[in-house]
Amino acid sequence: MNKSKNLNYWYLTIAFILIMLTFGYIFELGETLGKALAN
Repeated sequence: MNKSKNLNYWYLTIAFILIMLTFGYIFELGETLGKALAN
């Protein structure tokens, strides 16, 4: 059970990091597009 819980924790951590990277990428892309449209 302890191993399963530890594995679950790793999956949550990896998922969280991926979500943060995805949001960061989308935000950067949106900002770049916004600047391009403003010009």
